[in-house]
Amino acid sequence: MAAVRSASARVSGEYFICTSAAHQVCARVQWKGEDIKTAGDATIKAIGDIGGDGGLIAMDGKGRPAFPMNSSGMYRGWASSTASAATAIYADEAGPH
Repeated sequence: MAAVRSASARVSGEYFICTSAAHQVCARVQWKGEDIKTAGDATIKAIGDIGGDGGLIAMDGKGRPAFPMNSSGMYRGWASSTASAATAIYADEAGPH
């Protein structure tokens, strides 16, 4: 299992604080065995369920990023040793593969 190495939340701060968003992502990966994308998506859903919106950036121990969001967009970027650096803003733009 690849542990979470980084998590950062953006936008409706009070909702991310109320749900302990970064901790929730880490706990879902460590204790539930979820991959980083699944853990991030579930955390964003929990935030949306209480009225929050925004997104988060998380990366697992193998360097795989996730950018879950329930808003129309979030500035984000990524790079790896096997692909060119890229950026995105809107939710419907493709992310890293």
